[in-house]
Amino acid sequence: PYKWARKEVDDFKVMIPGTGYAALASKVNEVSLGISVILEMIEANMLARECDRKPLLQPSAEGALLRLAIRSADFLTHESDHGMTWAYEYHTPEGIKERKELSKY
Repeated sequence: PYKWARKEVDDFKVMIPGTGYAALASKVNEVSLGISVILEMIEANMLARECDRKPLLQPSAEGALLRLAIRSADFLTHESDHGMTWAYEYHTPEGIKERKELSKY
């Protein structure tokens, strides 16, 4: 199974508020759906070329969509990392203590 970056979050010591979780889940849902559509279009384009049919996309458009999918996946990685950090810092006893100690400086 997938492991979070922090043991405290992985051990379910964190209770994420519904709005925080819903916001992250909404972003992940929308962006991952977009990535799926982009990759399906690229695959259809590749299959068309292999079958000697006219591709749907020009090579430059296919490249642009592939780069968009890559950047979108990077965005999801960044957002999920931010979400895990937020969950730890604001919703675990260890994270709250650590954040308070750092704020003293």
